[in-house]
Amino acid sequence: MKGELRIVAVCTYKKCQLAREIQMKIGDRVRIVGIPPNLSQDEEFNTQEIFERCLGHVFTIASIQQVDGLEHPLIGLDIGEILRKEQYMETIYVEPEYLELVND
Repeated sequence: MKGELRIVAVCTYKKCQLAREIQMKIGDRVRIVGIPPNLSQDEEFNTQEIFERCLGHVFTIASIQQVDGLEHPLIGLDIGEILRKEQYMETIYVEPEYLELVND
């Protein structure tokens, strides 16, 4: 089905060696539970600070993008509200292992 994500991702948290199946789709609500260690920095968009502010918050999956060279797609989350903008104005892309599904 288009827009669905069915993958097995290896958790990259320190000392975590378990693989887990992750099933996410556009519209699902997820909580950011970790910050990727290899964030790129941008002068206008302080990536590390943004992720720290988003940590623990719940967002709706806005997009799922496959990126060449990565084993798994990146999950697009609209986070504008964290930056006091319209929700759709800013988006971050997160590896699935840093997210957990939220069952409302």
